[in-house]
Amino acid sequence: MSIIIKIDKGTAEKLIKEGKVTSEESKDLSGTELILELKDSDVTIQRFTEKDQDLIEIADVNGTFGIWFTPTAEKIGRMKDITK
Repeated sequence: MSIIIKIDKGTAEKLIKEGKVTSEESKDLSGTELILELKDSDVTIQRFTEKDQDLIEIADVNGTFGIWFTPTAEKIGRMKDITK
């Protein structure tokens, strides 16, 4: 199974220009978005608790992208619903 991430065109162009995303990694760069398709094994989910911050990171192991968010009861509930 692959993980698909959709990024808006402006962000995609910036990532490609900075060399953080290569054309080989992109499945499709349309007029509006870039679609990255990653193998499930290339994606990691980690929890970080430092001082008074509680964050969850979803990222690829190569450092192409990372999403950080604060876990709330609503977000954790939605994640549990998705995994059922």
